[in-house]
Amino acid sequence: MDQTRTDTGNTSLLATKFAVPHVRPDLVSRPHLIERLNRGTDAVLGLREVRRVLKPGGRFVMLEHVRAPGLLGPVFDLLNPLVVRLNGANINRRTVENVRLAGFEIESVESRARGIVKLIVARK
Repeated sequence: MDQTRTDTGNTSLLATKFAVPHVRPDLVSRPHLIERLNRGTDAVLGLREVRRVLKPGGRFVMLEHVRAPGLLGPVFDLLNPLVVRLNGANINRRTVENVRLAGFEIESVESRARGIVKLIVARK
């Protein structure tokens, strides 16, 4: 990455621009990637950066909490500003849509925790 501090588990990513390695990875896997990006970072831009460094045809696997389905969705929307203020994570992201908007082809989406968590497998 083009900044000195990188993700170390509980620390947020400070950079959203990764240095392109000589050998590009064919798999990127990261749980909760989007919430680890800087506050204010556009989720689609962060996902596009992951796509940029992946080898052509490479896979991206992510486990993310998302906006709740059904009647809970609007509740998540109302609570989101408070949750962001308390811990910095958005609870109403539409991550599957954002992965598509970033240019990935969705291979599979598995719902967990009553649809609040998604396991997304996508290909560049």
